[in-house]
Amino acid sequence: AFRLAETHDYFSKLALKLEKKRDTLCAALSSAGMNPIIPQGGYFLMADTSSIVIDESITNSDDPRDVRVNEFLTKTVGVTGIPTSGFYSPHNTHLSDNMLRYAYCKTDDEIAAA
Repeated sequence: AFRLAETHDYFSKLALKLEKKRDTLCAALSSAGMNPIIPQGGYFLMADTSSIVIDESITNSDDPRDVRVNEFLTKTVGVTGIPTSGFYSPHNTHLSDNMLRYAYCKTDDEIAAA
């Protein structure tokens, strides 16, 4: 399978395809007031949400900030990220307060809709 993939330049084409998706998502997140951290590869990127002001009345105030921001964006904009606090020990969840993770291994239409 790898030999066939190499003869059809699959990996280079996949990298270019994902790079385009990543750049499109980064531009959308930037225009929404977030500061994306642009990865060199992979399927996910992180975005700094510290500039996002959320309406606390529509979120659960007991949740970490990243979960509240994600809930707010899901309810008001229809875009859902992945809160990162779940990747931290309880003592360190504050380190993820302003970070959300976004997948760009989506269809072009799904990214455009975001």
